[in-house]
Amino acid sequence: MSRVVPFPAPAEPGTDAGLALYQRQVAAALRPGAPPADAATEVIRASVWHWARLQLTTLCPITATVLHLDGRFDREVTAQLDEPGRPDAVHPWSHRFLARLIDDADEVVAAAARFELACAAPADLAARHPHGWWSAVDPTDLALVLLTGRRPQPEAGHGVWLRLDAPSAADAGGWELVRLS
Repeated sequence: MSRVVPFPAPAEPGTDAGLALYQRQVAAALRPGAPPADAATEVIRASVWHWARLQLTTLCPITATVLHLDGRFDREVTAQLDEPGRPDAVHPWSHRFLARLIDDADEVVAAAARFELACAAPADLAARHPHGWWSAVDPTDLALVLLTGRRPQPEAGHGVWLRLDAPSAADAGGWELVRLS
């Protein structure tokens, strides 16, 4: 059985309404639990998965690298694609990816996700951690993972307290970082 998703005509000439509708239709066809697909649909599913992997690597490079070093990244991409109600746009979708990981049991993964979410969507993080958060991993060490390819290690008894110092949740004002040794 072939599940071809026809491309609809735009609602109005010069608008993206037709493209948005098509994207929603394709997303529905690719959802987990959808009926078995033919080879063409499987190619589309694989393409979407690789596109998602590339987007998360591009938009969340530190978290993606830490997860990759742990051998978890591919599973997390699949989990993110399986999440219901995902946003259509890639930036909010990547913010949800990070938000899902900010309380991860692995403190390095959680620290990376919090750091990147604070940079990309401070209001999302401030809603969950309005008074800041403790990190046993220094943000400098997190950034270095991109250069070194080595997973940072938390140090017992050392760490940083990070707080978004913004006048409002919608303003990315600034950071306050207190090193505790």
